Amino acid sequence: MWWATFGSIAAWIVHLTVEAALVPAREAHPIVVWLMHGLTVALTFVVLAGMWFSRRLARLATDDEGDGTPAGRTVFLGWLGLGIGALNLLLIIYEGLIVAVLHPGGP
Repeated sequence: MWWATFGSIAAWIVHLTVEAALVPAREAHPIVVWLMHGLTVALTFVVLAGMWFSRRLARLATDDEGDGTPAGRTVFLGWLGLGIGALNLLLIIYEGLIVAVLHPGGP
């Protein structure tokens, strides 16, 4: 449940760190841009999988999220995971677009 809720943050941090580390290699070897695009696609699917699981958590629980029950907390964590996942998905895609736009003269 924790991965579905907060795993997208980890995926975004990995994406940001690896992409930033690959920028000097991208300048020296233009083929590295494809590795950067592959990382963007792979981590997009990781975040989408977490969002799918969060949606299932939000739908399968029987109680309302305002109830003080474990099922209500599960619904809350499911919706929280969807919101956090959507934000991190946008950040990952935005960073991936920057790679394509900043140096369009590459491969």
